[in-house]
Amino acid sequence: LSPPLTLSPPGCLVGRGLPTIFVETEERALKKVLASKENKARAEVVAVSPEGEETFTGVCSLRGRGNSTFACAKRPFNLNFSHRVSLTLDGDSARQWCLLANYADESQLHNAICFHVANTVGIPYTCRPEFVSLYVNGEYQGLYNLATKDACLGQGGGEIACVFERTREERQHDATTPRGFCLRRRLGDRDSILRAVEAFEEALYSDTVSCEGLERYIDVGSLLRKCFVDEVCTNGDLSFSQYFTIDSEGRIAAACAWDYDLSFGTWYYPDLSYNTVVRTFPWYNALFERDDFRQGLLDMLSEYEDLLSASFPALTDSLCRLVGEDWRMNALRWRNAPPAWDGDSKLKAEGYDFGTLEGNKAYLDDFMARRYAFLRDYWQHPDEYCLLWFKHSLSGVTVACRKGERLTEDMLADGLLSMPEEGFEGWRNEEGVLLADVGEVWHDMTFEELCSPEAQPSSPKLLTPKRLLLVALLLVLALSLAIALRLSCLKVN
Repeated sequence: LSPPLTLSPPGCLVGRGLPTIFVETEERALKKVLASKENKARAEVVAVSPEGEETFTGVCSLRGRGNSTFACAKRPFNLNFSHRVSLTLDGDSARQWCLLANYADESQLHNAICFHVANTVGIPYTCRPEFVSLYVNGEYQGLYNLATKDACLGQGGGEIACVFERTREERQHDATTPRGFCLRRRLGDRDSILRAVEAFEEALYSDTVSCEGLERYIDVGSLLRKCFVDEVCTNGDLSFSQYFTIDSEGRIAAACAWDYDLSFGTWYYPDLSYNTVVRTFPWYNALFERDDFRQGLLDMLSEYEDLLSASFPALTDSLCRLVGEDWRMNALRWRNAPPAWDGDSKLKAEGYDFGTLEGNKAYLDDFMARRYAFLRDYWQHPDEYCLLWFKHSLSGVTVACRKGERLTEDMLADGLLSMPEEGFEGWRNEEGVLLADVGEVWHDMTFEELCSPEAQPSSPKLLTPKRLLLVALLLVLALSLAIALRLSCLKVN
């Protein structure tokens, strides 16, 4: 285990300018770890500062981590130590450290940005990830985020419940509430957590309980902050897993912002993603319908206006300067995520060079500017918007369209109904007719409903071609009757 510049022979990829983590295992053990994230292996770990000074040496248990991310080419890992150790330059200590691969994120910046926003607005137990170069058994693995969840496990007197909206066979859970939430208990008593969640759900879906009344069951402010961060950053993983604590009063509180690689348009096809609604978590849906909760979101948007507008380009600029050379090495190592993650989008064709860090920064800055303007209007005037649901390979995408907005085929990225396929020509309706003009949106509907022939008459147009023809026929009939009556009158006279 040597400093990065002497580790590899000339011509091999090496990290530059960042702290470095070296992990060494037996070759057979590493193959076992890569075969399944349930497998563990003993590993030696050395942390090295950017100046080449060893800052830590120790032994840990190495295993893979993540769900869909573990199936990617660039693997994420967990490092589990027998006691608390410090691997970062800021001196934070923890037993479990996570190496986040960010394979689906071309910029490699999403997690760092979103964690920064979450810490700024005050989501408790959120870590501050550090960029590192990772080597495993002497081979350069690329640019990673070194982070920890230890801060949210057992500190502050809270009990952790990981709440899943959907039941997935590969995810074990302890209980399911009457509303369909799957709870995976990390700490605390299962029954007390279940009772707390059920009591909150019953009050939440009652029309008579205000947000102030919900304070008996939840820390409304914490859920407000978490919903704010998830919406601002368009968290694509929101519907799968979230962390909550049960405080000393038995109330639920949002905790530990986590897992933002699928954000800022990744997976959500950037043509429409700046007006994507990520309120797929039912708790947020129900809370959003309350005027006082929505006003709280608007108040936060005003409070953090500078963070999300004027100072956002400065944040992305500082991160780009930090990772510079290492980002290029990572891009050479992995070629970044394949384009199938994002679809072939119109916004991505607006001149952003995603083969460069500068191009990714330009996209992120423009995306946040559009996102901020959209949220400010949507949260203030939700009744002026309709929700449109698109199919997705894993779940679904919901976008907010202004009433009367016309969707044309060239606005829609390949992949909204299915992942891009070779020879894609465009969207077709149920009769197989190629759609150049999808139609106007006047009420909540699915994309299939919008594309179906039956859905088109729902638009409140006064003069459609069919109606013009009918009006013409009626006019001819009326004129014929008038002439007939006139002739009858002349004969009588």
